[in-house]
Amino acid sequence: METNQTPPLNTSEDRPPNASLGLKLTLAAVGLMLFGFLVYSIISIRISQGDFEAKLEDELNKETADAIFHIQSTLEQARAAAVSMAVAAETGGYDEDRLEDLLDNTLFRNPVINGAAIGFEPDQTNPDSPALGLHYWRALQNKIQSKRLTIYRNQEWYLRPKSTLSPAITSPYRDPEINNNEWVVTLSVPVYDGNGVFSGVVSTDLLMTTIQDIFIDLRVDDTGYVFLLDEKGTILGMGKPDQAYAPMVDSMTELASSAPDETWAEVTRNMLAGESGYQQATDWEGNLMYVAYAPVGAETGWSLGFVYPVEASLQKTRSLQTALTGYSLLLSLVFGFIIFYLSRNITNPLLQLTKAAEEISKGNLQIVSEVDTNDEVGVLSETINRMTAQLRDMLTNLERRIEERTLDLEFSRRQTETRASQYLAIGEISKFINSEQKLDILLPLIARLVSERFDCYHVGIFLIDSAHQYAVLRASNSMGGQALLERGFKVETGDGSAVGSTAQTGEPRISSSTEAASQTPELPQTRSEAAVPLKVRDTIIGILDVQSDKPGFFSDDDVTVFGILADQVAIAIDNTRLFEQTQQALFEARSIYQQTIQEGWKTLAREEGTIGYYQSLTGGRRLSKPITTNEIEQAMFRGETLLFHADGKTNDPMIAVPIKLRDQIIGVMHIKAPTRERQWMQSEIDLAEAVSERLSLALENARLIQETQRQVIKEQTIGEITGKISSSVNLYNVLATAVEELGRTMPGSEVTIKLKGDADNNGE
Repeated sequence: METNQTPPLNTSEDRPPNASLGLKLTLAAVGLMLFGFLVYSIISIRISQGDFEAKLEDELNKETADAIFHIQSTLEQARAAAVSMAVAAETGGYDEDRLEDLLDNTLFRNPVINGAAIGFEPDQTNPDSPALGLHYWRALQNKIQSKRLTIYRNQEWYLRPKSTLSPAITSPYRDPEINNNEWVVTLSVPVYDGNGVFSGVVSTDLLMTTIQDIFIDLRVDDTGYVFLLDEKGTILGMGKPDQAYAPMVDSMTELASSAPDETWAEVTRNMLAGESGYQQATDWEGNLMYVAYAPVGAETGWSLGFVYPVEASLQKTRSLQTALTGYSLLLSLVFGFIIFYLSRNITNPLLQLTKAAEEISKGNLQIVSEVDTNDEVGVLSETINRMTAQLRDMLTNLERRIEERTLDLEFSRRQTETRASQYLAIGEISKFINSEQKLDILLPLIARLVSERFDCYHVGIFLIDSAHQYAVLRASNSMGGQALLERGFKVETGDGSAVGSTAQTGEPRISSSTEAASQTPELPQTRSEAAVPLKVRDTIIGILDVQSDKPGFFSDDDVTVFGILADQVAIAIDNTRLFEQTQQALFEARSIYQQTIQEGWKTLAREEGTIGYYQSLTGGRRLSKPITTNEIEQAMFRGETLLFHADGKTNDPMIAVPIKLRDQIIGVMHIKAPTRERQWMQSEIDLAEAVSERLSLALENARLIQETQRQVIKEQTIGEITGKISSSVNLYNVLATAVEELGRTMPGSEVTIKLKGDADNNGE
């Protein structure tokens, strides 16, 4: 007879002695940490080297850009001072004394500049008069000195802005007499007279030491340096200490020719070409360098370079490698002692937990642990297995039920979110399409929006032709649909396809993967299709055709949603058609009305012979001949109020206001000021435009009244002639009366009445 009994447990006394768990943890942890620290050190060195080089590149480029910015700012201050003097000279009416004050004040307000000058052309009305030239500069101890210039019109600072009529900057030069034999650059600006004709040049001087001070002392880690070249390769300044070179004289191109390889010459050529860059290069002393360079700009032709030794970068990497290796070993030892101490503190509580678990396991749990280790973890595993055996089945069943319920809830949630997003998309599409009133724009807009909102790769909109024989494709979003549009694609109603069947029956239709894939060769990706009718007042006006590249993409619920969307689209299409018809009718009515107005005024001008009316302070008169001026023609052509001032192009201030009647220009109101100094006020302009509007209406009313009166007189005359003719019974009297009355009505005209006889009937 067999009975179910709990298998005997292996107690700690039955296990063979083995190494302590704390010792095993310590040895394993120390070994892993040592290996990890070594790997980390190697990787960190590689990454740090790359990061340092990237950081160095960024720093060199940034320092180069900052130095260029400060150089540009300094040049811009000098140029701004020159521009201010040019504006003052053009608008202030300066004599020689005031020009001297202007130069003196410019130096006083702008401490960055070293000198200021102004030179004029000889008097245009008197070529023999001497030209005026003044120069102020800072001498020793910042004392301002001045002199009158005599020969300056052939100098670079004057000739360049005169020839180009634009601001210019000179190459660095020395002027021993004026600038203490220091190197300077001059920024010049042309000056114009009141008629816009070149009259002279103003300039400001900038010491090259002011520019050199910006970058000479720049360093990166006390090893890099900066140098500045002009467009010819001349060294304008270099921050490299203990370097035997002469600024403004020595050429970087010549130094590059003595370099061990071509890289430094390449850097020099790139800088002279105005390029920006960052690269390694070996300088003329054989040192491998990182070089960042960029053009200074500001029309100087200069280029700035920032240099940093590669050896300094490698030295930092070596220092980092030594430090990381030492730290790795030290940390391994420290963490080894810490882990050993912590492991002893952890294993003792585990022994106590194991004893408590063994007491709990003496219940009804009938499971044997598969763990067969000889340490504390093995004992803990056996105890936990006893406690979990009884819960396994219950938890398994509970998890299965929770998972099934979760799947059901997730499916319902996704379905609800899909429907909500679809209805929200319908609302958004309705908002967009109801704001568009042109059918050619509306239909592509609908196709694109439906494709985006409903994740359909192809959307086509078909409209039924007037004979209800074909559904014609009018818009599509896909490339295949565009190809179908180009060849005028249409589907015959009732041809068996989804579109044709829906066009005939008016019922939505979903096509399966096989059916949809065989529709058109232009849409080879189609795997499912849904066609929904567009109905207005129970009349099918088109088909909304949506296609997907996923099999079985559309369901009956999707068809319901597309049906709601199709109703909105159909209403928008119908409204657009009605709007276009209304706009066309309105356009035709306006065209006829404007043509009637135009013909009426042409007839009036031809019959009346009156061209206009002229009014001045002494009186007024009718105009029998048209007055044609440039101002009147511009107002007639542009159809808007034009203002003219006495500015040399127009003799007198005047206003030309077009007289408009229903957007049809029937005349121009030309108003001339009594004096040349008159400036038109806005209230006067508004008054003239208001009078023009009322004048157009009054003239039109007068013309209509006059035309009506003429028509009445015409009808009266016809009635009188008819009455006199009707009172005669003799043929001769009737003809004589008709000729006499017509001759009286149209004086000076010759009237002949010829009756058609037999000879006329025979063509003789």
